[in-house]
Amino acid sequence: MTLTNYLMQSIITTTVFYGHGLGLFGTVGRTEQWLYILVIRVFQILFSKRWLNRFKFEPFE
Repeated sequence: MTLTNYLMQSIITTTVFYGHGLGLFGTVGRTEQWLYILVIRVFQILFSKRWLNRFKFEPFE
């Protein structure tokens, strides 16, 4: 799930922070950044566990 989680994290963060998404780059403080990191990591852990319980192979690997 390494490649899958890396790609998922890149897609989520560019969508949230860059102009083609929400455009929050430069407007989020350090505390909020840690909250984003925590939410994304928890989501990835839960997604990975559910995926691997259901399928034998990862989506991008």
